[in-house]
Order: sequence, then structure tokens, then C-alpha cells
Amino acid sequence: MSAQQSRRGARSRDILPLAVGVVLIFIVGMVLASGLHRWTSSAALFTVEDVRVTGLIVGGYDEIVPNRDELVGRNIFAVDLDSLSANLSTNPRVRNVQAVRRLPGTIEIRIAERSPVALVNWGALVEIDGEGTVLPPQATRLPPDLPIVSGIQPPPGDIYGRRLESNEAEMVLDLLHAIATVEPLLIERVSEIVVDGERGIVLTMADADQHIYLGMGNFRQKLLHLTRVVREISERRRRPRVFDLRFRDQVVVRF
Repeated sequence: MSAQQSRRGARSRDILPLAVGVVLIFIVGMVLASGLHRWTSSAALFTVEDVRVTGLIVGGYDEIVPNRDELVGRNIFAVDLDSLSANLSTNPRVRNVQAVRRLPGTIEIRIAERSPVALVNWGALVEIDGEGTVLPPQATRLPPDLPIVSGIQPPPGDIYGRRLESNEAEMVLDLLHAIATVEPLLIERVSEIVVDGERGIVLTMADADQHIYLGMGNFRQKLLHLTRVVREISERRRRPRVFDLRFRDQVVVRF
């Protein structure tokens, strides 16, 4: 036998114990993992004792998470968190859900709600959020004190959870976003937002017999002009009845 053949035989004898060791480690690991799985799946230590819901501001627990009590008593590892989050996300009032385990026995459900920004007048007052999603009514509370929008047609079929996509709806959402950006306190004074095919958007103010004609589009710039003019008029202690911003770079004031 040559020296080269001897070296090959020695390497083969060295590799064989290593391979056997790797296989044994793998088998032991599988056995331990199987035993650990059986233990965690049956141990009383990992029984769900508390379901903690965070993030709710407007909605009630029973409306947003109606089946949370059904989780109590189950093994915490047997709860499918992805399925739980997906089911809760079907509620139109929910923007996002994240469910996590807090060992040994707590499931935490983090919810981000959709916040209403206006009430649309469709015979009954219906809430919409800042993205135009139609929110279902809540039995536990009255509609919030928000501007009432008229002139938007409801979508066909079941309206709840649907997003308003008409030109009129997009115009109102653009306006609400502009108000939140330029003059957030103004929204508290707005009683009604009317979408008119000829005049665009007309605001009726709650604290006085005032109307603001905003026309169509460019709402941010118009609100900046309006804020400046209102400040100047307030210094003169005069109360206008109409602000008309339908003309480019102008604010027409009527007393």
C-alpha cells in the first residue's frame, strides 16, 4: 500500500466518527425538541390567564375584541396569533392589529383604531375616518361632535368598511387634511361642510352665522389666506358674515 493510500484511509477513519456524532446530535436534538413541544403544549404554566388589550380609545372591548374571554384557559402556544390578528382586522373600525405572547400566561392584543373625522349625512349620520373609510355605528355611544358633511353619495351595497372614492369625497378629505395641517382648531368651529357642484365646498361655522366659500382645490393656500384675513378683521373687532375664497389669491369679505 502506498503512502497516499494510507493517508486516504486514515482520513476516512477520522470522518466516520465525526459523521456518526453529527447524526447522534441531530437525533438527540429532535427528541429534546419533541419533548419540549409536548411539555409546553400541556404544562399548566403556559395556560392563558389574561388577555390584555391596548390602544383602544373610541371603541369598547366587547365591540372590538368580542371573543377575548374564549382565549382564557387555552394553552398559550396553541393560540394562532396570525389568525387572531386577521379576524380582529375584519372590523372596519380597526386599522391594524398585533397579537403577541407574554409568557407564561398573557396574550397582549395591540390595536390601532380608525379615528372618525366627520359625519356624513345619509339620512342618518355616519362616521368616516381620514382615509374616507365608512365606520359602523357603535351601540355604546352617541356620534361624536364632528362636522356634518352633505353632498356626498353613499357607495352601493354594504357601506361599512368601504372607502369613499368619489371626487366629492376626495375633495372633503383634502380639505380636512389641510385644516389639520394649517389651522387644527378651525375644525372645532365648523358645523357643516356642504359639497356643491357649482360652488365647490361651503363651510358653515358653529359659533356664528358665518359661511366660508372655499371653491374647489388648493385648500391649504386658501386657508393660509383666510387665517391672515381673519386675524386682521379680529383686530378691528368686526364680524363678517361671508368669506369667499373662490377667486385666485383673493379673500372677499361680506359683513
